[in-house]
Amino acid sequence: MIPNNHDNPFNSNNSSSGKDINVLALVKGTERYVFFYNDTNKPKVLRTLGRYASNPELSFTWNDAAVLSQKIREESQKSSEAGLENILPKDFFGNHIDMKDYPHFFPDKE
Repeated sequence: MIPNNHDNPFNSNNSSSGKDINVLALVKGTERYVFFYNDTNKPKVLRTLGRYASNPELSFTWNDAAVLSQKIREESQKSSEAGLENILPKDFFGNHIDMKDYPHFFPDKE
């Protein structure tokens, strides 16, 4: 089954320009399930996994939905950690600075 336009996370109702696009694929025999998503439409893709799992006309199972949703969450966590890597304070040599050594930056925490 090919998803309808409302299942397409990049239809005209969504703005995805300038964002990283993730691809998640599942091959079951002759069937191929391919999902494209970014941070903006991740919840919609997760809902789509559930809809596909509940559709008896598809070979897509709840186990498939669980495995793929876990992959989406793992990828999201990795990208969040990578983003933190870029904003954590560093010293002149590129080493991360532990801000607890600088309490004067957080005077209300003393």
